[in-house]
Amino acid sequence: MSQILQSLFLRVHSQCRGQRAELFRRYMRPSPQDRILDVGGGYGDYFATVVPFRENVWIAEIDEVILQRARQHGFQTALISTDGSLPFPDRHFDVVHCNSVVEHVLVPADRTRLAAEIRRVGKSWFVQTPNRYFPIEPHSRLPLAQFLPRPLVRACLPFLKGIVGYQDQLLWRLLDAREFSALFPGSRLIRERLFGLTKSLVVIGGERLRATPETG
Repeated sequence: MSQILQSLFLRVHSQCRGQRAELFRRYMRPSPQDRILDVGGGYGDYFATVVPFRENVWIAEIDEVILQRARQHGFQTALISTDGSLPFPDRHFDVVHCNSVVEHVLVPADRTRLAAEIRRVGKSWFVQTPNRYFPIEPHSRLPLAQFLPRPLVRACLPFLKGIVGYQDQLLWRLLDAREFSALFPGSRLIRERLFGLTKSLVVIGGERLRATPETG
């Protein structure tokens, strides 16, 4: 049963990421000539599925070890400062991409600073975060875990590791649509849906924001 649940989760996860990548390509229209920054992109393994090129693509992370791996994968890299600032001038990138990162910035002031930095260095931006009101919390893979006391969730995780496939560290705070939109004023909010429910939230802003597509 646990293997079936893990397989199902990974299949849905992959499908949602694929749809999100298509959304990024639709709105941002990336090309090898664009200067692109992926904030919190890890080794670049996900972004490598979003665009087929490495030229002018940067990964920004807080860990130099991760950045070493990203460079091995052909990306240029930048270390995010301890104060959360990005080491680039204003409007340095044609597009800034940020996937499932904002919810891991736990201090509200730091979260606001990250959003401001994304808007500062990017001419356009595409930022995603899981929706607080989707019934399955995506990090722990538990129903409604985002609404339960952390000590209770933490106590349950060791017993559920065999079912969900790993043990989450609970270093997240999910945002709702209002909170997320407030971080990116003037941006368009798109709702990524699964089974008719809003699974994730995406904000798109800047020069490449199109006015014609309808929001979800």
